[in-house]
Amino acid sequence: NISALKAIYPFLEISDIGTSVLGRNIPVIKFGNGPKEIFYSGAIHANEWITAPLLTKFIETLSLAYTNNTNMFGYNARELLNQVSIYIVLTRKPRPE
Repeated sequence: NISALKAIYPFLEISDIGTSVLGRNIPVIKFGNGPKEIFYSGAIHANEWITAPLLTKFIETLSLAYTNNTNMFGYNARELLNQVSIYIVLTRKPRPE
């Protein structure tokens, strides 16, 4: 849940990048302040639902490394997020039963 991530990691920036054809807001999560920009999107198509929890886990792992000033996959999270800005869009599709 995006609001739960924001509650745990207040440095995450949450906004909307527009609305869907059904009129639902499309949220984007931004973290980092670097000049290089990276964009990830998940669960855009119905059969790609697994990408949303994977990207959520990525956000959690990188945010925890940032908070603890530790490395993630050999890169210091704080140094990385001073070099890049990461934008992640997760659509709100239900997970299949």
